[in-house]
Amino acid sequence: METITIYLNRVLYPTGEIVSRLLRRYIMYILLLFFSLPLALAAAEFLFMLNGFTEIADFIRYLYSFNCHQKSSRCPTLLSQSLIICYRCSGIYTGLVIGWVIAGSVRINTVNQRILFWLIVAVIINLTDIISGALGFWQVPESIRFTLGIIFGFPPGYFVTYQINTISKSRQK
Repeated sequence: METITIYLNRVLYPTGEIVSRLLRRYIMYILLLFFSLPLALAAAEFLFMLNGFTEIADFIRYLYSFNCHQKSSRCPTLLSQSLIICYRCSGIYTGLVIGWVIAGSVRINTVNQRILFWLIVAVIINLTDIISGALGFWQVPESIRFTLGIIFGFPPGYFVTYQINTISKSRQK
């Protein structure tokens, strides 16, 4: 835990200058943009496809193909069109944003070991689901996939946001 804080300290503030409250706020909003950008691009792709801008929509879909399998049967549909991210990936992105919101609004003095524990649990549960689904043991409903994605996305969103917030606050002292 300490090594991550030291590493982020060196990356974010290499010269050791004091970070103002405004700069910390900008860093937090940039982090929110980074976490929510995949969801926003997925919505943009849907709107581009809906309005006939298929070239732009296909380009966004191509970019997402590196990140998500985009199987129509596992993607949410809207107006009889499947979206470009599956239920699990949309849950992960949503979990990142929820982690950002909670870490930015709740005043906790230390990152609890439970956050890291839940990340490990989420990885194990998701891997079990993925492997068992690939082997044909069972099929999990979409709502469970979305929920597992949120459980998987929340700890990294919380942890990264908390660490950046902690580092910038400690630099102000």
